[in-house]
Amino acid sequence: MIRLYYSGDLYASAWESGNTWNREHVWPKSKGLVSGETTLDGADIMTLRPAYRGTNSSRNNKAYGSVTTAKFYEPRDEVKGDCARTLLYTYTRWG
Repeated sequence: MIRLYYSGDLYASAWESGNTWNREHVWPKSKGLVSGETTLDGADIMTLRPAYRGTNSSRNNKAYGSVTTAKFYEPRDEVKGDCARTLLYTYTRWG
């Protein structure tokens, strides 16, 4: 079983080519690579978490924060610390 990052639901860990759950980039991939760079920050295993496809899609590349407007995404309380550590790691590692 695998625990999905944003929902906390348990799901069979068998990979179904992303049909039910897929990988979520905690630091949005669209905010990682600078045009022309060849770094692999978007594939860094430390920034990937399992998530439902729908949740991953609705989060898109929104910044984390209290949901007062549509421009933020608020993760569940149980993973907020993990999100913060992942963002700190990503910023420190990849700049």
